Amino acid sequence: LVYFGLKFDFLMIALPMFFIAFPFYLSRKWHHRKWSGIFLALSLLFISIYFLKQFLPSFENETIQNIILDLKNFGILTQVSFIIIGALLTVFVHFSSATITIALLLTQKGLPIELAAMLILGANIGTTITAHLVAAIGNKQTKVVAAFHTLFNVLSALIFLFLGSYLIHFIQQFTPNQSVTLITFDFLTNLIVLLIVLPFITKITQ
Repeated sequence: LVYFGLKFDFLMIALPMFFIAFPFYLSRKWHHRKWSGIFLALSLLFISIYFLKQFLPSFENETIQNIILDLKNFGILTQVSFIIIGALLTVFVHFSSATITIALLLTQKGLPIELAAMLILGANIGTTITAHLVAAIGNKQTKVVAAFHTLFNVLSALIFLFLGSYLIHFIQQFTPNQSVTLITFDFLTNLIVLLIVLPFITKITQ
């Protein structure tokens, strides 16, 4: 959805969708609220993408490019910094897809794709805060699940902090599109870590 929202201008669809769905969201009937909530969320997603596309700064500016090049000189520290930025941004908005959308947009505006990938790894860590908020009022099992969620995404970030650039170059052999590359990167990092962790799931949760 984010990819198509970036590729096409859905604002003219999103605005009518919002104004049509909103009255149904106030209905007393549960199924009206359920379906209108879905369409409201979609409309807000595409409206936010529109504004992000319009107002996020471009990295094609020479001064900004020089700053990015200077940041690259710090090597792994730069990548760690972008992971932390992605995590903090997601903790603030409670929505990892928002951070991923920003990463995709910044890539289109000139941010190196490797650094955008680090933002995505950070977003996956930051989104675990929601699970911990729920677990805070839950039992031991909920706390275990929340801890596992964090462990899983931190492990993913640690692995692809070092291997991320190789995975990106591998994906780019099949698609020149940077947004598709980053979305595929997000999918594959989760899949790979899942396959690594799955044999040990019982021991981890004990």
